[in-house]
Amino acid sequence: MDIYPGDGSKVYAYTTPRNFWTGKSDIVYAPIAAQNKELLAATMVHETGHAYSQKLGLLDVQLNYSIKVPSALNTSEHFAIYKLEHIYAEKNLISMTSRLSSGFYINPDDMIEGYSNLSVFYRNLINNTYNKLLPVFKRFMFYVK
Repeated sequence: MDIYPGDGSKVYAYTTPRNFWTGKSDIVYAPIAAQNKELLAATMVHETGHAYSQKLGLLDVQLNYSIKVPSALNTSEHFAIYKLEHIYAEKNLISMTSRLSSGFYINPDDMIEGYSNLSVFYRNLINNTYNKLLPVFKRFMFYVK
Protein backbone atom coordinates (compact mmCIF):
# COMPACT_ATOMS: atom_id res chain seq x y z
CA MET A 1 0.00 0.00 0.00
CA ASP A 2 1.42 3.37 -0.99
CA ILE A 3 1.05 6.35 1.32
CA TYR A 4 -0.14 9.73 0.09
CA PRO A 5 2.88 11.87 -0.79
CA GLY A 6 0.84 15.06 -1.24
CA ASP A 7 0.17 14.88 -4.97
CA GLY A 8 -3.40 13.53 -4.84
CA SER A 9 -2.45 10.05 -6.04
CA LYS A 10 -2.30 7.93 -2.88
CA VAL A 11 -4.13 7.25 0.38
CA TYR A 12 -4.05 9.33 3.59
CA ALA A 13 -3.64 6.23 5.78
CA TYR A 14 -4.14 2.52 5.83
CA THR A 15 -4.91 -0.19 8.35
CA THR A 16 -2.82 -3.34 8.34
CA PRO A 17 -4.52 -6.73 8.43
CA ARG A 18 -5.24 -8.04 11.91
CA ASN A 19 -2.23 -9.74 13.45
CA PHE A 20 -2.98 -13.42 14.03
CA TRP A 21 -1.11 -13.57 17.35
CA THR A 22 -2.11 -10.25 18.94
CA GLY A 23 -5.50 -9.66 17.28
CA LYS A 24 -4.46 -6.05 16.65
CA SER A 25 -4.11 -3.92 13.53
CA ASP A 26 -1.72 -1.05 12.98
CA ILE A 27 -2.80 2.22 11.40
CA VAL A 28 -0.18 4.04 9.32
CA TYR A 29 -0.75 7.72 8.54
CA ALA A 30 0.74 9.79 5.74
CA PRO A 31 2.46 12.99 6.93
CA ILE A 32 0.08 15.04 4.76
CA ALA A 33 -2.88 13.91 6.92
CA ALA A 34 -1.32 15.52 10.00
CA GLN A 35 -1.08 18.90 8.30
CA ASN A 36 -4.83 19.48 8.51
CA LYS A 37 -6.66 18.86 11.81
CA GLU A 38 -10.03 18.19 10.18
CA LEU A 39 -8.52 15.74 7.69
CA LEU A 40 -6.52 14.01 10.42
CA ALA A 41 -9.61 13.58 12.62
CA ALA A 42 -11.69 12.23 9.75
CA THR A 43 -8.86 9.92 8.65
CA MET A 44 -8.40 8.66 12.20
CA VAL A 45 -12.07 7.77 12.61
CA HIS A 46 -12.14 6.14 9.14
CA GLU A 47 -9.12 3.93 9.88
CA THR A 48 -10.37 3.15 13.39
CA GLY A 49 -13.52 1.85 11.68
CA HIS A 50 -11.40 -0.53 9.59
CA ALA A 51 -9.39 -1.71 12.62
CA TYR A 52 -12.54 -2.26 14.70
CA SER A 53 -14.17 -4.16 11.84
CA GLN A 54 -11.16 -6.46 11.70
CA LYS A 55 -11.18 -6.90 15.47
CA LEU A 56 -14.85 -7.95 15.28
CA GLY A 57 -14.15 -10.25 12.33
CA LEU A 58 -16.82 -8.62 10.15
CA LEU A 59 -17.26 -9.96 6.64
CA ASP A 60 -16.03 -7.57 3.93
CA VAL A 61 -16.91 -8.39 0.33
CA GLN A 62 -16.40 -6.77 -3.05
CA LEU A 63 -19.60 -5.06 -4.23
CA ASN A 64 -20.92 -5.51 -7.77
CA TYR A 65 -22.93 -2.70 -9.32
CA SER A 66 -24.72 -2.41 -12.65
CA ILE A 67 -24.39 1.39 -12.47
CA LYS A 68 -21.45 3.76 -12.03
CA VAL A 69 -20.76 4.67 -8.39
CA PRO A 70 -17.72 6.28 -6.70
CA SER A 71 -14.85 3.79 -6.71
CA ALA A 72 -14.44 4.23 -2.93
CA LEU A 73 -17.70 2.30 -2.45
CA ASN A 74 -16.04 -0.89 -3.67
CA THR A 75 -16.56 -3.12 -0.60
CA SER A 76 -19.26 -3.63 2.00
CA GLU A 77 -16.93 -2.32 4.72
CA HIS A 78 -15.99 0.82 2.80
CA PHE A 79 -19.62 1.49 1.94
CA ALA A 80 -20.63 1.32 5.60
CA ILE A 81 -17.66 3.43 6.72
CA TYR A 82 -18.28 6.17 4.15
CA LYS A 83 -21.93 6.25 5.22
CA LEU A 84 -20.89 6.41 8.88
CA GLU A 85 -18.54 9.31 8.18
CA HIS A 86 -21.63 11.48 7.71
CA ILE A 87 -22.78 10.48 11.23
CA TYR A 88 -19.34 11.51 12.50
CA ALA A 89 -19.58 14.81 10.56
CA GLU A 90 -23.03 15.60 12.00
CA LYS A 91 -21.81 14.90 15.54
CA ASN A 92 -18.85 17.23 14.92
CA LEU A 93 -20.93 20.01 13.36
CA ILE A 94 -19.38 19.71 9.90
CA SER A 95 -21.84 21.12 7.40
CA MET A 96 -22.86 19.23 4.27
CA THR A 97 -21.36 22.04 2.18
CA SER A 98 -18.00 21.62 3.94
CA ARG A 99 -18.18 17.84 3.58
CA LEU A 100 -18.86 17.89 -0.13
CA SER A 101 -16.27 20.57 -0.88
CA SER A 102 -13.57 18.72 1.12
CA GLY A 103 -13.40 15.86 -1.37
CA PHE A 104 -13.09 13.44 1.54
CA TYR A 105 -16.76 12.60 2.06
CA ILE A 106 -18.86 10.68 -0.46
CA ASN A 107 -21.99 12.47 -1.66
CA PRO A 108 -25.00 10.87 0.11
CA ASP A 109 -26.97 10.93 -3.16
CA ASP A 110 -24.32 8.67 -4.75
CA MET A 111 -24.56 6.31 -1.78
CA ILE A 112 -28.36 6.16 -1.99
CA GLU A 113 -28.21 5.39 -5.70
CA GLY A 114 -25.52 2.74 -5.22
CA TYR A 115 -27.27 1.15 -2.26
CA SER A 116 -30.58 0.89 -4.12
CA ASN A 117 -28.75 -0.92 -6.93
CA LEU A 118 -27.38 -3.64 -4.65
CA SER A 119 -28.85 -7.05 -3.87
CA VAL A 120 -30.47 -7.75 -0.51
CA PHE A 121 -27.41 -9.82 0.45
CA TYR A 122 -25.04 -6.87 -0.06
CA ARG A 123 -27.41 -4.46 1.67
CA ASN A 124 -27.56 -6.74 4.70
CA LEU A 125 -23.75 -6.92 4.86
CA ILE A 126 -23.52 -3.12 4.72
CA ASN A 127 -26.25 -2.71 7.35
CA ASN A 128 -24.58 -5.21 9.70
CA THR A 129 -21.21 -3.47 9.38
CA TYR A 130 -22.84 -0.05 9.79
CA ASN A 131 -24.61 -1.10 13.00
CA LYS A 132 -21.52 -2.74 14.52
CA LEU A 133 -19.25 0.24 13.74
CA LEU A 134 -21.73 3.00 14.70
CA PRO A 135 -20.19 3.56 18.19
CA VAL A 136 -16.84 4.43 16.58
CA PHE A 137 -18.39 7.22 14.49
CA LYS A 138 -21.12 8.50 16.80
CA ARG A 139 -18.88 10.67 18.96
CA PHE A 140 -17.62 14.20 19.22
CA MET A 141 -13.90 14.71 18.57
CA PHE A 142 -12.79 18.14 19.73
CA TYR A 143 -10.00 19.90 17.92
CA VAL A 144 -9.09 23.56 17.76
CA LYS A 145 -9.35 25.05 14.27
